[in-house]
Parts: sequence; C-alpha cells; structure tokens
Amino acid sequence: MVPLDKLGSPSRRSCTPSMAVPGMHASCVRQAQDDTLGEGGGMKRMMAFGLAALLCACAQQGGTSSSGGTTAAAGGPHLRGTLRMAIPQDPKTLNPLMASNSIDGAVWRLMFEPLVSADDKGRPFAMLVSQVPTVANGGISNNGLTVTYRLRPHLTWTDGQPLTSADVLFSWKAVMNPDNNVASRHGYDIVQSIDTPNALTAIVHLKSPMASFVNTFFAESDQPYAIVPAHVLSKDKTINQSPFNNAPTVSDGPFKFMRWAHGDRVVLTANDKFFLGRPNLDGIDVMTVANENTEANQIRTGAIQFVLQPSITTYPQFSNVPGVKVVMNPMNGYEGMGFNLKRAPMSDPRFRLAVAYAIDKARLVKDLTFGQEHIATADLPDWMWANDPSLKPLPHDIAKARALLAQAGVKTPVSLVIVTDSAN
Repeated sequence: MVPLDKLGSPSRRSCTPSMAVPGMHASCVRQAQDDTLGEGGGMKRMMAFGLAALLCACAQQGGTSSSGGTTAAAGGPHLRGTLRMAIPQDPKTLNPLMASNSIDGAVWRLMFEPLVSADDKGRPFAMLVSQVPTVANGGISNNGLTVTYRLRPHLTWTDGQPLTSADVLFSWKAVMNPDNNVASRHGYDIVQSIDTPNALTAIVHLKSPMASFVNTFFAESDQPYAIVPAHVLSKDKTINQSPFNNAPTVSDGPFKFMRWAHGDRVVLTANDKFFLGRPNLDGIDVMTVANENTEANQIRTGAIQFVLQPSITTYPQFSNVPGVKVVMNPMNGYEGMGFNLKRAPMSDPRFRLAVAYAIDKARLVKDLTFGQEHIATADLPDWMWANDPSLKPLPHDIAKARALLAQAGVKTPVSLVIVTDSAN
C-alpha cells in the first residue's frame, strides 16, 4: 500500500511513474587489447536486431580476439575463436516458433533468419527475401491485400535441403495451428491464404490491409518468428513437444546447433555455408549464469566475454571493470503505471494527472537507472517513426498535484495497491 501523498518522495522506489522510463537492454562486452568486439555500432544492434546478423555481417570490418590476436582472411581480418556469452536464465526453447521471451529470441536468432529484418533505425531490409515488398516494386498490391515475397535463390538448410516457399507456407500454418502453443498470432491471423506458385515465391493474401504487415510477418516486429524447416517439423502433429525444440539440428542462420546442456550452456558452431558468408567467429557458447555477481566476476577474469541483458542495477559494477564496455541498446519498451479506470478515484482524469505530477520521474531515472534512461512521453521510443517530438514530459509539481486532487474532491492520504510482475 503506497499513500498517495508520498508519491512525490524520491525514496519511494515502488512508484513507477506513468510513461516514465523507456526501456533499454544492456550488454556488457569485454574489449580486446586493441579493439572492441563489434566496434562501429554493431553491438548496439545485437539485442534489437539479432546478434547473429551482427556476427556474420561484420566479416568485412575485421576485429580482434579477446587475446588481441588477429587472423587474416579474404575481405580483411577476421575474428576467430569461440565467444562465451552469458544469459541470465536458461532458454525455454530453441524453436523460433515456440519462443516467448527475449532470452529465447537471443539464442534462436543466432541460428535462424526471418524473411525481413531491420536496421538500427527500425527500417526493414531483406534477409531471406531478395527485396522487401513495397507498392513501388510490385511486392504489395495497390489495395494492400496481396503481398508477394520472393526468396533469395540458392538458400539451403544446414542439412543441404533447399529453403523454399514451402517452408514459408508451413511456418505460417504452424503459427496458426491451434494445437501449437505459440506466444502470439497477431499479424498472422490476418492472412487468408498463401500461394506458392514456385519454389522462390510466396504470395500472401490478406483478409484486410495491415500497414505493419511486412514488418510483422516473419520479421522483427511484435512477436518475432523465423522460417523453420518444413521437411523436419511437418512430421510432428504439433510442435509443442517436438525434439526440434531442444535440438534444432537443421537451421539456416550463421551458427549451427551442437548441443544443449540444460542449465549450463548452448553450444553453437559456425555455419560455413551461411548465405551471407561464414561468420567471423568459430562458435558461440551461450552460458546460463543466473547470478549477476558471478557474471561480473567472470567477465572480469575473462571467463566470459559478453553479458546479455544485465539489470540496470549492475551498471556501476560492470562499467567499472577495466577492459569492459557497457552498451545500452534502445528497445521498443517502457516502464509505466496503468490505472483501473472502473474504480474511483482512478476513473477521474484529474486524479491520474495529479499522480503524474506527483512522481519525481527525473529523480527515479537518476537514482534507479544511474542516468542511463530518460523520461518517456508516450509508449513509443523517441527513435520510432511514430514518435511525436512535440510531446514533453510533465514536470514534477507537488503543488499542482495537490490542487488537482482538491478539484477532483479526493481527500488525502489515499492508499493505492500497486501490482507489478517479478521481472520488474
């Protein structure tokens, strides 16, 4: 129970301000002696757009290993060896269609690809397709009801089988199968049917136009899914208990599955036949390290080189480790407070506005995120196209908050029950 007249107190850490803090994922990277792994902005794309794409796409940029050594290869120096990457919890699944959280997504994204990906500004670019469908290139019909995907030629799965439009069709049907426990069908349930006139073409017919469809359908938006191998998964009635969930031995991304020791690590090796070229690294050990103090000790000693999503409370600890770079990855998320509008006094907009004025959001950002976040003005990050830059956050104004409460006829103190999930 939090008394309303205490909401302005900076010591009340349980009071998350409405639209207060846009989300960011942190990554900690141990630097080599003369370079930074993923230098040039690549690491900033790891969380938002897939670590897998980064590690293979940087092949022309060069780099160094954690020991500072380099090896030469066609196109410039390559980073070699195995990256030891820490995640805070064991994945629930390695099947892209069964993933339900960002940890699952970070791991499967190393092994599988979507039709369309996105750059660091959220702009779509072609991954498995030869071009992003648009009205201009004829990929989207004028009425918005038909979207045509043309796959890159010569795509293959790691077992040598071709990746075709049949895999696109199967993947959509798997998402829509009511027996499969997928996290979301948004953007997939709007599809009426899919035609596959040839191996490289999938023609998607929509029930109604959807402006964000290309960024949603086997893309990076909303609930990201990747294309999965039909010749492997079509043998199962449902994918809920498929062996593929724990051992996806057939994939199409820059890294291939080797083994999963539950509670310990997922071992991946480079896919020499990846369609964008062999990744820089020879492999990745994705290690489950639940204790953040242990993560800090291991990255300090070099036992691990990359920490995914450490909590913001560890920022001072990681940022003070010599040779470690903390990278903040902007993400489409925020921390906020929602109200039950069916109950008084929350149903009165003056009460809600009073709460917004009463919370010292700047102090929360400073004290709880060490100044790494900033105050949000809406449920959209400032880097998205739909963000309105004219919106400004409400200032911390206790006098105005009290005046609004008086206008609403709300007597103080008022106690509110605030519920949050364990992740926050």
